[in-house]
Amino acid sequence: MTTTPLRLLALLALFGCRPSAPKDDTPPEDSAPSWGLPGRPANPDCLALARPTPVDAEVSLAQIVPLVSFNQATAAVWVAPGTFVVAEKGGVVWAVEEDEAATPRVFVDLSDRVVAEGERGLLGLAQHPSRPEEWFVSYTGSVDSQLTSFVSRLRSLDGGLTLDSSGEEVLLTLSQPAKNHNGGRIGFDREGMLRIAFGDGGDDAWTAQDPEVWYGKILRIDVDGGSPYSIPVDNPWPDGVGGAPEVWAMGLRNPWGWSLDRLTGEMWVGDVGGAEEEELDLVARGGNYGWPIFEGSVCLRSEEECADPSLLPPLHTYAHDADPRSVVGGVVYRGEAIPGLVGATLFSDFMVPTLQALRQDPDTGAWAAEALIPSLDIRAATFVEDGDGEVILVEYAGEGGLWRLVPAGEPAASSFPTWLSETGCVGPGGEVSPGLIPYGVNAPFWADGAEKTRWLGLPDGEPVAFDATGKAELPVGSVVVKHFWADERLVETRLMMRHEDGGWAGYSFVWEENGQDARYAPAGAEVDGWLVPNQASCLTCHTASAGRVLGLELSQLQGLMEYPNGVVGDQLETWLHAGILAAAPPPVDAPLVDPAGEGSVEDRARSWLHTNCSSCHRPGEQDRVSLDLRWGVPLAETGACDVAPSAGDLHIDDARVIAPGDPSRSVLLARVQDVGAARMPPLGVTVPDAEGVALLTAWIEGLEGCE
Repeated sequence: MTTTPLRLLALLALFGCRPSAPKDDTPPEDSAPSWGLPGRPANPDCLALARPTPVDAEVSLAQIVPLVSFNQATAAVWVAPGTFVVAEKGGVVWAVEEDEAATPRVFVDLSDRVVAEGERGLLGLAQHPSRPEEWFVSYTGSVDSQLTSFVSRLRSLDGGLTLDSSGEEVLLTLSQPAKNHNGGRIGFDREGMLRIAFGDGGDDAWTAQDPEVWYGKILRIDVDGGSPYSIPVDNPWPDGVGGAPEVWAMGLRNPWGWSLDRLTGEMWVGDVGGAEEEELDLVARGGNYGWPIFEGSVCLRSEEECADPSLLPPLHTYAHDADPRSVVGGVVYRGEAIPGLVGATLFSDFMVPTLQALRQDPDTGAWAAEALIPSLDIRAATFVEDGDGEVILVEYAGEGGLWRLVPAGEPAASSFPTWLSETGCVGPGGEVSPGLIPYGVNAPFWADGAEKTRWLGLPDGEPVAFDATGKAELPVGSVVVKHFWADERLVETRLMMRHEDGGWAGYSFVWEENGQDARYAPAGAEVDGWLVPNQASCLTCHTASAGRVLGLELSQLQGLMEYPNGVVGDQLETWLHAGILAAAPPPVDAPLVDPAGEGSVEDRARSWLHTNCSSCHRPGEQDRVSLDLRWGVPLAETGACDVAPSAGDLHIDDARVIAPGDPSRSVLLARVQDVGAARMPPLGVTVPDAEGVALLTAWIEGLEGCE
């Protein structure tokens, strides 16, 4: 086994582990072996830093068009610097400039066809992402006296000054049985597909659990194909088998307000509750969010129905207490004006106006909301982002306006280094500290095709030990460094640090385009399609039971490694020789194998599952499922082989987690291929591993049983 590919060897040499002059490192039979590490390097620089302290985010609101007011504004779109289009519930849409002297103009008037009473009216507005002359609206109207929801296309005939209401092209309609829960925001995702929110129909809430109908759903359609639209091939049921082809997600009550994170593309939905709780959901392809079996976290049906593990829980709920509530789902803040808010999901409440920020704790993974403005002077109906990612609240009231979120005072500075070069671990251009120890693993995990190089930083004089299960125990102060290379470019460096309190935390740094330094990105980032996870996501996969540092275990480390100086040596023997280990570790009878290398299909498939799945699917980590996918656990004892899935069958007939001989019935394989709510691994992967899928398929096809 060679744990470091030759191309990465060249990269190691470039980034801080330069080989010595060429020489013959083949020792004679009676000589001592040559070592990839002649000795343990001193490491005064790359040590765990103090944890970041929270950055305060004091905010206020500034009205940006003080001389302009709107009558029951329901939707808004930023179209150009200083220009917004605002829709009123009654059907009039205005174009307004962010200029005190500007006079708003009618963009389009649909009041002749909009039914606007109570929750009904013009509810959604969206501009085509590549054809600015095309707009889309969602409103309630009437067909033969029957209340009906419309989603339509409108075009401009005068260069974008107005829209032609006479040329309305109706894309779809939905007959509404009640006067509430009729719809909400519409918008385009990063693939150019139009997403549409519909409530549960009001009087017949159970329809939210019926995938064949549109009530209580998020729809997703392709407005650029077919007539009047086509179905995206990656929708959950594009052929209509198992669910309506337009349906993207289900189990929602009244998803009035929603948004797409402009960085990650993730969909945040505020689902308005009834008498119990409001909820915020992170909605993905094919997800079922529980209504009316659950309202928020409250079980409304039988214990058996509520125990269905395929129902996805909300990330945050809040109770009604003595007063009614109505969540206004907001937006993930990605601006620059308020650094302490970056990555937080902002939301409000229509009945009790506040501005809240939902964040995930980077250490525990728990979600919690805090009040940024405990009592708003305005009643926000929706949120909109400008071109810089700054957030504007759209006021609903009779004389409503547009209010930009601004910092209240000077923004506080972060207590953690802004630049990777300030950590002592990696210098300008990516060269690692000379005190770091390069290492390799037998079975690298899949990370959207990225290649990785790895180093270990230890406090001087402190050794590495291994526990009885073979997991490394690193001393306090240790740092694990990993470079990620996507399309031959260094895009990200992650540091895992063991802090003074003994706990671990992960930190991501995103490389500048010039390659000279990398910026700390606690809220995540995107670099040319490469998605950097937020800090809170790190410990979701780097679980405590897996040892936090996933590659540092005996089954991954035992074997030969080609070092930057050209020497091929046993990695653990080299560590023992260099004084990195206090004592020789016990040998591993069967080290992991490279899933893309040599070895039996079974060994390579089990290695893939261990690396990509077992950090969560092992004893002590998952309450919803009882799987143990660690290397070395007999197949019959994994809880997967010929076992019915306990977390949803993904609409597979006679499904098993692993169905011996039948990949089509194997939920495990379906989840590895999924890109939505059923995706596994759930984080850090946006593109399925095609070679891994082929490997698992071949392995399952060859299984004759579970022994």
